[in-house]
Amino acid sequence: MRSEKSFEKFKGVPDLAKSYVEIQKTMGNAIHMPKPDSKPEEWDTFYSKMGRPESPDKYELKLPESGTVDEGLVKEFRTAAHQSGLQPRQAQGLLDWFNKTQGDRMTAYTKTMEDGVNQLKTEWGGKFDERISVASRAVKEMGGDELVSLLEETGLGNHPTLVKFFAKLGESTLEDKIIVGDTSSGEESKDAILMKIAEIQNDPKHPYNDARAPHAIREAAIREVGALYKQLG
Repeated sequence: MRSEKSFEKFKGVPDLAKSYVEIQKTMGNAIHMPKPDSKPEEWDTFYSKMGRPESPDKYELKLPESGTVDEGLVKEFRTAAHQSGLQPRQAQGLLDWFNKTQGDRMTAYTKTMEDGVNQLKTEWGGKFDERISVASRAVKEMGGDELVSLLEETGLGNHPTLVKFFAKLGESTLEDKIIVGDTSSGEESKDAILMKIAEIQNDPKHPYNDARAPHAIREAAIREVGALYKQLG
């Protein structure tokens, strides 16, 4: 022991005793991480010593100044951060990363949508507005207000692939509306045909009577009425 170099700095037993006391104080104030299977109370004590706030609402987070803040989501984040034992600095860092990642993804998504719309404008040319109207009508007629709201909330209503799908669906639906008669029981009665024609002609909102209706929609309506007149002979 006398030859141990670590003892050379001590000048006798008093210095050695003083050093021992300081070591004991340091060890007493040391923070020891609980074992994985420790009780929740032990983890709570550990997190508190590491600087975790007393409760989730004590996190003073810097939220984005632009855009709409989802207060419910922020509250859930505070709760999750507290349960994970995060210090305020760690919670803020994680939130900043999340916001940046979401912002970057939204920017990329918006650009993709804009590029897709420009592609449709090039592909459809002068019929772009017309086919957009047909697509919109198909969405409303097939899915109703619920589908319209879903597409608006998710932004999928601007997805080029879906726009093309609904445009084709709308055009095919208009074609199907042209009455060609009931092949199973012969031609419709003249009274029924006349009632159908009158119903269309007396409906000011029907595309047949609306000169402002998209060309494809009005053309289909005119063909429908023409087919009805043909059945009258």
